[in-house]
Amino acid sequence: MISVEENKYKQSDPELIIRIKETAKQLGSETKVAEAMNVNKGYLNSYVNNKFVGDIDAFELKIKEYYKNLDEAKTLKSTQLMGTYKPIGTSESVYKTIRKVHLEGLFTIACGDSGIGKTMAAEKYIKDYPASSIMITVDPCISTLRAFLILLADELKISIRKNTNELKKDILKNLKGDRKAIIIDESQHLSIAIIELIRNFVDKNNTLGVCFVGDARIRNMLTGDSEQTRQIRNRVHWTESKTTKDIKMDDITLLFPMLPGVKEKHLILNKAQSDAGIRGACHIVKNAINANDLSYNVLVALAGSSI
Repeated sequence: MISVEENKYKQSDPELIIRIKETAKQLGSETKVAEAMNVNKGYLNSYVNNKFVGDIDAFELKIKEYYKNLDEAKTLKSTQLMGTYKPIGTSESVYKTIRKVHLEGLFTIACGDSGIGKTMAAEKYIKDYPASSIMITVDPCISTLRAFLILLADELKISIRKNTNELKKDILKNLKGDRKAIIIDESQHLSIAIIELIRNFVDKNNTLGVCFVGDARIRNMLTGDSEQTRQIRNRVHWTESKTTKDIKMDDITLLFPMLPGVKEKHLILNKAQSDAGIRGACHIVKNAINANDLSYNVLVALAGSSI
């Protein structure tokens, strides 16, 4: 067995270094690669720069496993057929809302049922406009102003090693200049205090656009009659709201051109218009593709098991 002492003189695999750098370009940074691989970003950086000290074989094993999983997932038929964004009605509605928010510096809500393509539209937007838009995803743990500022600062690549007021000032400075957009996904998890902070950002920069993407709870929070939200309510320009019932047959045809006939498409449309949404419909079709059987009976069986 090679000792750690011997291992520290071993060079990094040049092919892995090339692939890591390519992945960093795709994801936006080496830090995001480390997050995707679930490895320490400092270790990854030292590996890429041929300065790794430690058990390099064990570290390379993690990287190789990550790429093996990634490559094998790409060979799945369902991934090959359904791995790209499709401009269905509900997603395009959200996309166009974000675009208007970005260009006009608006404070707007794009809400709707789960699984109708809101997040996919937001992700597509930041890929199309990476230099002037950012997207953050909120979860219930982001409950304090500082936690939110850290989340935002991390996306803006701002150091978080400072007090809350300094962090806020640095974020405001970063957001100044040409028109920029912040897309906040799962925004129903935001507190009123955090939304007030975001309102303050917009008040200090009239070209900054903010789009709150989430379910009906964010709409109810920002447009309700509560005195607590009066100032926020006055800033909301409009609300774009969609439900699974807005999904149409044309959307199913665009998403699933591999479905063999009208009967199969109607079955998947009914599933998409239920609480399962597009997400649930995708699960059914993916499983059928991987089983090499898109027949009506198989789709019915899969639809029943996915409820």
